[in-house]
Amino acid sequence: MHMQQIFESFRRFTQTIQEGGGKAPSLTGQTSLTPNVANEAMQEYQRFISQWGAWLDGKFTEPPTMTSEEFLAQERSIDLPAIQYVGPVGSVSYTQQDIEQGSDVIYGDIDVLVEIPMPSWIQLEDPTQERLVKLALRRAYKRQLIDYIEETQPPNIHADATLSRNDFSEGQKEPFMIILRLEDGSYVQADSIVTYSDISSWTKERFTPMRGFKGYVHGNFYDVLSDMLNVSMNRSGVVAKFQGGKIVPSRMRKDVQVKKVSSNPRTFFVDILQVFAGSQAESNPLLDANPGLNPETHETDLLKTLASGAKGLFIALQDNGVIDDAEQKISSLLELYREKNIREAERRESKDPSAAGKFFEMSDAATRIVSDVLVS
Repeated sequence: MHMQQIFESFRRFTQTIQEGGGKAPSLTGQTSLTPNVANEAMQEYQRFISQWGAWLDGKFTEPPTMTSEEFLAQERSIDLPAIQYVGPVGSVSYTQQDIEQGSDVIYGDIDVLVEIPMPSWIQLEDPTQERLVKLALRRAYKRQLIDYIEETQPPNIHADATLSRNDFSEGQKEPFMIILRLEDGSYVQADSIVTYSDISSWTKERFTPMRGFKGYVHGNFYDVLSDMLNVSMNRSGVVAKFQGGKIVPSRMRKDVQVKKVSSNPRTFFVDILQVFAGSQAESNPLLDANPGLNPETHETDLLKTLASGAKGLFIALQDNGVIDDAEQKISSLLELYREKNIREAERRESKDPSAAGKFFEMSDAATRIVSDVLVS
């Protein structure tokens, strides 16, 4: 099936699936997330983040350089600079295209990426300390957001609902799930996906699906490839455990170091090759053409790009003596991806009988796109 036919087959179904996680259904439950409504909501969200940022900057004075341990000891008392709006992720990434095409799709939810700036005045001694500092920064910004909402009562959100607890927050206030008030008085929930300035571009590409498909179909590809390479490819980038300078399985804990392999969405396949085979590793035309993701073709060719890059990577690993049989690895990648897509379709259809086979059709279509690349 041609890519355009695949897109048209799933576009409407994908956008109408409800994702759950609603914090104030009595306020937001009657609002249909059409492209125009989602667009207005994202404008209000951006305005809210900008106003909060001005409030933060008004209190912030850069402190003296400190170690990560010193920051962790003072995290509750240190003011922070403005958080940055990045943009929508998930299906609402394509709101403008849907508006331009007059689409009547209904989105399931609104996810928006915001970026915590990594302070230059904190000295990060090692990856473990970096992870602890990032967690502390998120906690600190969460407290600052609660303070901002309670102090200023912004008119473009429902403050009480935004600060309410829900099933996903373990009894704590979760202000990053923001209940926005639109011009007509209706309400929309926008969920903040928090990232950091050093990995923001990776996170945006990692969590933006191909248009017309649910995110699980490309997420499954990352998961299968990660397991085969003994790395993780989550919102933090490509990360691996090392022992004696070599990547080891994630289950190993003794005498290992956790290191970032890549956080560049445009080059991560090449970056992985160079970690396995050295900086002078021999590449190949397929890998050269697909060193990572291409944001310009993400909308229609994400799965094709991922499959091409992975295939080129396995061929390069064989050519550089890292693995013995690239063809066997590529075949395993396809079969494991097919199986994972089927399991996910079964899980989703069991929870949503009204889907009537659509998840299986979507999983099959995604597998066929990948298969067309891997077996060619």
